[in-house]
Amino acid sequence: HLWNFNLREDPLGRSLRAADTAIGADRHSQMAWEGKAAAHFFRGEREEFHRAAQKAISINPNDVSTIGNIGWYYSNLGEYDQALPLMDKALLLSPFPPTWYYQPYWQKHYADEDFEAALKYALKAQVPFWYSDMMWASTHAQLGNEGQAASNLQKMLESNSDAVSAFYPMASGLHWPDGFTEKVAEGLARAGLEIPNANETAD
Repeated sequence: HLWNFNLREDPLGRSLRAADTAIGADRHSQMAWEGKAAAHFFRGEREEFHRAAQKAISINPNDVSTIGNIGWYYSNLGEYDQALPLMDKALLLSPFPPTWYYQPYWQKHYADEDFEAALKYALKAQVPFWYSDMMWASTHAQLGNEGQAASNLQKMLESNSDAVSAFYPMASGLHWPDGFTEKVAEGLARAGLEIPNANETAD
């Protein structure tokens, strides 16, 4: 859904129906509730997401995949008080944590304009597609590291020539808070990339 890979109709509706079917088969499966939380998250249904997420965690609070994924959802919503304790626990429990577990820490520090700390976590967070270069370019630019920001920006555009038009749809699809979206766009502008505003992009 997020990266437009699913060409079949209504991927989020089908995801939610599959999750509900799984819950009907086993109400004590944290994976089923996590799937329901994911579907509600991407559908922008926050209350339903919160209920399903808490249910998944309560069933199995030590499942690394569940708490890592749900922590990531919370961070995208800007709910860092919920997100970071889950990410701390996921990192503690996982002997080989995926590098994207560090992305919520980047987001929190970037939102707080602590760009030194944000860069520390951005460099640890290898995220698929052009997301990593977006983090690096924006954060380096906010720190005044012009050469490195320009280099990362070039790699970002090489990874996806449509990244400019895809930026606001991605931010909207992840339900970033408005202030955070604009702050990342500001960093990319300082790196040398002017992104049209959301309305212009939509047009």
